[in-house]
Amino acid sequence: MKAYNKKIGLIVVIIFLIPLISFGVLTSFYGTSPKKSEDSLKTAANIHTSASNVSILVYSQYADELRELPNTIQAINDSYGTEYYYENLTDYTNLNTELPGHDILLIPEQEYASYFQLETIGNAWAATLTTFVIKGGIVILLDHHWGSGGTLLIYNASGLMEIYGSTSISGLDVYVVKAYDPLAADVSSTFIAPAGSLSFNTTETTSVVDDGINPMVVHKVLGNGHIVLLGFDFFDIESNCSTILGNSICLTLLSNGSGGLVISFGSIYLIITLICIISLVGLQKRLKYK
Repeated sequence: MKAYNKKIGLIVVIIFLIPLISFGVLTSFYGTSPKKSEDSLKTAANIHTSASNVSILVYSQYADELRELPNTIQAINDSYGTEYYYENLTDYTNLNTELPGHDILLIPEQEYASYFQLETIGNAWAATLTTFVIKGGIVILLDHHWGSGGTLLIYNASGLMEIYGSTSISGLDVYVVKAYDPLAADVSSTFIAPAGSLSFNTTETTSVVDDGINPMVVHKVLGNGHIVLLGFDFFDIESNCSTILGNSICLTLLSNGSGGLVISFGSIYLIITLICIISLVGLQKRLKYK
C-alpha cells in the first residue's frame, strides 16, 4: 500500500512539473515572450550580427551612388552589422524576377528620378509590393529629393501609403513620439535632423519620430509585414538615423512570414496546466472509487 501511495505521489509531482518543464524548454528554444515591442527588438539587436540569412534588395536605379547610397549601406553596417546579403536592383522593370528570395526591399532616395518616373515605378510595383508585404516582407523607403520629397510617390502610386506632401526640416529638433515602437529602440528622445531631412504630411500610422507637427519616421504594419517611411537620405550619416534604419532591418525578426497563428507562451502554459489539473481531478476520482 505504501509503495502504491508513493507511486501516486510521484505521478502527482510529475503532473505539476510537466507545464513548468514544457514552458522552460519552449522559452529556451524560442526566447522569452517580449513585454514590449522595443524589448523584442533589443533582443533581436543582440543577435542580428549572426543573422546572415537576412537578404536585402536595394533599388539603386536613380540613387546618388557617389555619396548617399554608400552612406546608407554604411549606416546599416554601423547599426545592424555586416552579416547580411544584399544586391542592387538597377532596373525597376526587373522587380518581379529579382525580389523573390529577399526579406527586404530597401528604396534609398531616388534623387535623379522625375516625379513622372517615380509614379510610373509605383504603379508598376503596386501588386507585387502589396503581396510581398502581406506575406511578411519589409519595404523601407528613404526620401528628401532636394527638400521637396519625391521618392514618396512610389508609396502613393503603389497604394502602400498615402502622403500628401513634405517639409524640409534639416537642422531642426525632432522627437521620438512612439517610444514603444521597434524603430525607436536605442534612439535618443530628441535629436537634430541631419542635412537632407523631411517631415511628411500624412495620416498613416504609426508616427515614430516627428518635428512637433508632422512625422519624420512612419511605421505601418500590413498583413505579416512592415512598411517604413524615413524622412532622411543619408547625405550625412547621423547616429540616430542609422539606428532607426538598423531597427528597420531588424523587423525581419518580428515578421511572421508564415502567416500562421501566433500563440504566446503564457497561453501554452495555461493550456498545459489546465490539462494537468483535469488529469489530476480524474486521478483523484479514480482513487476515491477504487
